[in-house]
Amino acid sequence: MKHLITIIFVLFSIQTQAQNVTVCDSLTKSPIRFANVLMDEVGQYSDGNGNIYYADTIKKITITHVNYYTKQIINPKALDTIFLNPKITELKEVIVTSDRIPMKIGYLKRDKFCGSKPVTPNHELIIKIIPNTANYNLKVDEIFIPLYSSHELFKKGLENNPKTGICRVNIYKEIPNNELEMIYQSDIIKFLMSERDQILLDVRNESIKLDPKGIYVSLEMIGNIDDNGYIYTDKAHLRPRITSETSNDYIAYSYSKRTFDNKPSEFVSINIINDALSKTFKKYKERNFNLAIGLVVSKE
Repeated sequence: MKHLITIIFVLFSIQTQAQNVTVCDSLTKSPIRFANVLMDEVGQYSDGNGNIYYADTIKKITITHVNYYTKQIINPKALDTIFLNPKITELKEVIVTSDRIPMKIGYLKRDKFCGSKPVTPNHELIIKIIPNTANYNLKVDEIFIPLYSSHELFKKGLENNPKTGICRVNIYKEIPNNELEMIYQSDIIKFLMSERDQILLDVRNESIKLDPKGIYVSLEMIGNIDDNGYIYTDKAHLRPRITSETSNDYIAYSYSKRTFDNKPSEFVSINIINDALSKTFKKYKERNFNLAIGLVVSKE
């Protein structure tokens, strides 16, 4: 009887073993790093070598990347490679002018009660920016987002072993079915979790404009990464600065969202932190918090 139980256990272990699949470009056959992967209802990323790992009990895999068409696979078994088809982008004519005068907007100070907000893997801190009429359709040249260090690491004695985190910046626009469509995604951005850092992106070649209806800029946390490109999420987070100051150049609303949620109705306002702050500080007055962001904009 004991031998029978052992055999059954071994067979069960074999049946539920993890699968290793590489996500690749269908034309170049090269691995696609850090694609968003939804396995049933659980999200992860392809690692630095394009690999994803999943149990063979998974019934559906959905893979998305801003540069590729979404691919969905039902009952993904006995696979070693998944190919994504690249989107073909038609290049528009670029007109270079000499009268472009850059202007800074945003760059607001942090809030004294709550200076930052943690973002964990598979989540984004997203800000909707609605420009005032004077800034309609101005071109975005640079994006600046300040980061705080992860102080909790120091409490655990890990200050001598700094972790390398990876994140990226996404930009969305609203489409008619009350969802968001990604129009830009940055390359992977590395940062040390033990350091105060900042993200500065040059996007002047991306034709991103301040739409009168608003644009969404998000900071997506992917995880920590080791020297072999493996992503791990334990204790991984980043802390972008938040502010309660307002700008004369735009109206803003900030939310937390899961990476695969594209409907603003599913987002959670970061103003829920007012509840905790009101219990911590006496005579605290409710604030309107937003991701602290700076933009350099110009007329084309």
